[in-house]
Formats: sequence, structure tokens, C-alpha cells
Amino acid sequence: SAEHSPQSVLITSAIQSEGKTTLATNLALAFSQMGTTLLIDADLRKPRVHQMMGNQDHSQGLVEYLVGRSDIEDTIIRDELNPSLYVIKSGVIPPNPQELLSSEQFDALMNKVRQKFDYIVVDCAPVLPVSDAMVLGAKVDSMIMLVEANATTKDMIKDAYKRLRAVRAPVIGTVLSQFDEKRSAYYGRYRYYSKYYTYAYGKR
Repeated sequence: SAEHSPQSVLITSAIQSEGKTTLATNLALAFSQMGTTLLIDADLRKPRVHQMMGNQDHSQGLVEYLVGRSDIEDTIIRDELNPSLYVIKSGVIPPNPQELLSSEQFDALMNKVRQKFDYIVVDCAPVLPVSDAMVLGAKVDSMIMLVEANATTKDMIKDAYKRLRAVRAPVIGTVLSQFDEKRSAYYGRYRYYSKYYTYAYGKR
């Protein structure tokens, strides 16, 4: 809402390879046009934010900070092309991702960055394979789940939302990716309603 707009948003998906990192990166870029924005790669299993930002090295990131091997100044990196965008890479893939994400150190990090940045976007592992999103759902203001059209099944979506509801995750909506209206079963129905409203109310 206008009075209580979310400062932090977590991006997840039902399964892997639905495009959540692309969404998280583009959302962070959009937010950075309005204020200082931090993009956190909290997918400690298959991190990809560093690749989206044109960097193949994901060491010296979130994991190193959480285990006390780096300080906050070395962990937060400023984007070279956008002075309002900052990034925390995942760091070296750890053997205990969920333990690190549920730690007091992660809570302390979120408290620090809330004071420093206008917007925070967190990329997270998908819901169905692991429970990371359920853990992080309690640490952010809002959550968006990405669903890939013609790939993610209804049962997968229902199962994912069931798990998120069980922990009262702050889901505010769903983004549909890779949607091809010509292939969709609802395309004909959409065209019908579009023509109906144009006829009944006229173009606006």
C-alpha cells in the first residue's frame, strides 16, 4: 500500500530454472532508479546473480560475511554501471545453506542494510526442492513467486503456495514468465472478453 510499501522483497519460484534471478536482477535495477537498492544473492545452492551482473566470480560474498570471514564493507559491492545499485554475491557454496540463512548473523545483516538502503531485493532458492524460502520469508516484508508458463504444473504451484502459507510467508503476488498468448489455452477466452469490453465500453 502507499502508506506501508515493502522495503524488502524476496524472489523465489516453485522449481529451478524458471527465471527468478532474471526477475530479481531486473527488479533491483528498476528500484535503483528510485533510490539506493541492494540486491542480495541468497540462493546459496545455485547462485546466479553474479552472472547476471556480468561477473563469473561469486566468492567473497554473503557466506563469507555470515561465517565471520569478511566485514560489511568488503561484502557489499557497488555496481560499476549504476551508482544506486549495490550487490551482495552469494559467496562460496556452503555445506549448510539453511543453517546460515536462519542464523542471527543473517538477521543482523538485514537490520544493517535496512538502515542503509531504500530497497532490498533478495534472490532465493526455489520452494519445492528446499526450505530456504520458508526460512527467509520471516525476514522480509514481501515475497513474489515466479511461475513459468507451460512448464510449472498446477500441482507444483499449489504445493509451493501450501508450504508458504504454512509459515505465513508474506506473498504479495505471482509473476508469470515465458507466457505465449498464442499457445495458451486461455488466449481465445481472453480475446473474446477483450472484444466484448471494447464493444460495450469503447476504447479508452
